[in-house]
Amino acid sequence: MTGKLKEGKNVCILSSLITDKLSFVFILLVSMILFLFLCWQCYIGAKTTEHMSTIESRLLEELVDNVEDSSKTDKNLLYCKESLHAELRLIKARFEDFSSSITLILSVVTIVFVIFSFLGLMKIQDELKHLEKDKEEFERKMEDKLKGMDDERERHKREMSDNLQEMQEIQDKTRVESLLSQFRYKEADMICRRYEGMGHPYFIYASARVEMDRENYKGARERLENVIHLFYKDVQNEYYYYLGETYFYLEEFELAGRYVLKAMEVLQSKSSLPGLDSSKKDLRIIDETCTSSQYTLSRYSCLLGRIYLSTIQGDSPENNNTFEKALSAFAEALRWDKRNTDILMWIAITYRKRGEYSRSIELLENIIAINSEMWYYYHELAVSYYRKGLSHKGTGDISLSHECYRQAEDSYCILFDKMRVYHLADDYGYHYHLGVIYIEWEKYPEAIRELNYSIENNDNAKVYYFYDLGRAYYGAGQYESSSEYFKLACEKSEEKESLYLFYLALSYVYQLEKGNDAISWGETARLLEKAIFIDGYKEFYYTHLVVVYLASDRMAKAGEYMERYNRLTERKDRNHYRFLQLLLNVLYYSPDIKECRECFVRSNENNQNSMNGLVNFARHSLQAGLKSGSLHGDELKNRILELFA
Repeated sequence: MTGKLKEGKNVCILSSLITDKLSFVFILLVSMILFLFLCWQCYIGAKTTEHMSTIESRLLEELVDNVEDSSKTDKNLLYCKESLHAELRLIKARFEDFSSSITLILSVVTIVFVIFSFLGLMKIQDELKHLEKDKEEFERKMEDKLKGMDDERERHKREMSDNLQEMQEIQDKTRVESLLSQFRYKEADMICRRYEGMGHPYFIYASARVEMDRENYKGARERLENVIHLFYKDVQNEYYYYLGETYFYLEEFELAGRYVLKAMEVLQSKSSLPGLDSSKKDLRIIDETCTSSQYTLSRYSCLLGRIYLSTIQGDSPENNNTFEKALSAFAEALRWDKRNTDILMWIAITYRKRGEYSRSIELLENIIAINSEMWYYYHELAVSYYRKGLSHKGTGDISLSHECYRQAEDSYCILFDKMRVYHLADDYGYHYHLGVIYIEWEKYPEAIRELNYSIENNDNAKVYYFYDLGRAYYGAGQYESSSEYFKLACEKSEEKESLYLFYLALSYVYQLEKGNDAISWGETARLLEKAIFIDGYKEFYYTHLVVVYLASDRMAKAGEYMERYNRLTERKDRNHYRFLQLLLNVLYYSPDIKECRECFVRSNENNQNSMNGLVNFARHSLQAGLKSGSLHGDELKNRILELFA
């Protein structure tokens, strides 16, 4: 299009030039003709003048001759005069013809000049119009061209800006990845804030990682879900993995497992790695270099195993299958990263949760022999010893139980030494766990020391920290302090744990026995009723509530909850020995209650098979400090003595 316009423009200009040249040639030709005509007329005039001069000379000569010859004078004079007049008339006629010719020529020249001037003016005017149009067209084209150049310049500028921005994003992305791998989340967050609101999927993902470090798992989940929803075509496997991890920490294990499996699927589609074989039950290790994809798949499999492990609750036949799934996932993780001792640690934790404490301890000790610098291995070893000690305590083997607690204590001592050597920030959770071990070990002063240290130096102490510190004070017989921390646990508990209310009530009971007027039996009963309202299937809640009502002379309420307790044990198909235990406790606190003796007699008559249970609970009550002198009623006293005979 532009070429055609240029061609047309050139044709117009060429035509104009040709027309102008022809006009110039025509004018030049006419001018030359006129000039030649003028020259010819001048030539004629010169000849006439010369001829007149010749005549005058001849006349003069004749006049002179006539003077000499007087006879001829008049006649010749006349003749000369006539000749002269004739010549003059001829000259005059020629001059008039010459003048007329000159006038005519000038008139023609003037007319031609006027015509050609007019035509020239018209041509000039047309040319001016054409020039104006050409100027406007040229200006328009130049304007369009300049606009195009501006647009092109802006486009190049935008492209350069986009390229620079892209390069900056690449640099920032690389920087953030490095910071995240070094656990420098604050610095990574500063970079991510620059891209806040720009809709860049990677930096939204990185900001979610930062929120996870802050333990804001809900915020991290929201960010990752937005990334996956809005940028589903650009979703990386890591996005699915960390979304699964957020659900894991939020204890939504089904969704956590789903997203981790999705992350593994995406990774395998990109790297052509084989998938997880859940049928594997052995810990097969292959000798190959752990690539980046293999390491990532190992990490995913390890989290999947932890998810399986976290779904195990209580005692159920399905737990065995879940344990096998967890072990299989950990085995797969170890398959891809054979040098990762953390995976072996999780296998040891799985054994511990399955109750195989000795196997767990053995594996952890082997891990420490391989890599003794990882301080948290000692924590897991201490927990395994602690669990093993609890199992020995449950079987009545107190010496083995205390030996396990000692081993756990030694593990924590090594852990604290390691942390000091490496200048690590003190993890107050370790002190909490050591304090719990001391509670079970009945070393209450040590437990109080460790638990107080964990709470005083930790702004984010969990609610159970306060509960266990209350237990430590309770075991030490410091009931006012124990009630203080049980009360804090109740206030901080979002779910209002019934056990916290129960122990708070027990602390009040012991304070009331010592004559503390700051509290009342009614307040104590209210706490136990609230505990029963939250969890009405714990029989010992009813036992202590009945005791409290009897101690406060509220016989009707005591009878009501004794009946509810009886129905509860019957519904659970339990023997009446638990009810008899209740009666023994009631008699300890309120020995003069006639109804208790009558209930005891009726229960004993209706269920003779409860004697063994009664013996066990009577012995337990006596060991706890129940004195026979506090039991009133000869029949009951003699009956207990007969049972121990």
